[in-house]
Amino acid sequence: LEAQKHHNETSVQIEYEVALVLGLGSLFGTLLAVVLTVYVRRLVLLHIAPTICGIVTIVLGLMDVKAGIYTMLILLTFGESIAINQLYLYSPEVFPTSVRVTAFGVCQFGHRFAPVISPFCIAALSEISWSLVCFVLGSVFLLCSILSFFLRTETFNAPLVEEKFVDDEEQDDKGTNASGFFDSLYVNGDHMALH
Repeated sequence: LEAQKHHNETSVQIEYEVALVLGLGSLFGTLLAVVLTVYVRRLVLLHIAPTICGIVTIVLGLMDVKAGIYTMLILLTFGESIAINQLYLYSPEVFPTSVRVTAFGVCQFGHRFAPVISPFCIAALSEISWSLVCFVLGSVFLLCSILSFFLRTETFNAPLVEEKFVDDEEQDDKGTNASGFFDSLYVNGDHMALH
């Protein structure tokens, strides 16, 4: 709608252009997210992606040129694709199996709830100013980026929680951890004298 206000084009043409731009951004953003998932730590991407989305959304509110608006939309969908990908990877990896499904459900709830309420927020704020909409939504992305710094557990190339527990038990059986020290005091069933 904002592009239609600034440019003398039909709404159908604008809608198709925006759909194309968002589709391309989502497609290439998802492909980039898949590649980054293999090489970059989860927390780094969870810090960077919302920051990119926040900055791009605020800049989008200042744009008046159609090409600039479409460029910002592509960058915004890039950042969103990476952020969503990382949230869907991080939430199941960080929680133990007993609560993994519930934690993933909460993550999905947030991802599904935001698109439900955002049109109402956008409609209410756009009556005041389009720039205000972009500043508020950009601020939400930046707040998410700040909150992501409170996440401390890195899951990149790390075993799941139960796998860590199983590995620790295997280490106990081999006598390579602290309890293994006391087992090593016994050699061939005989108590080793400590001098």
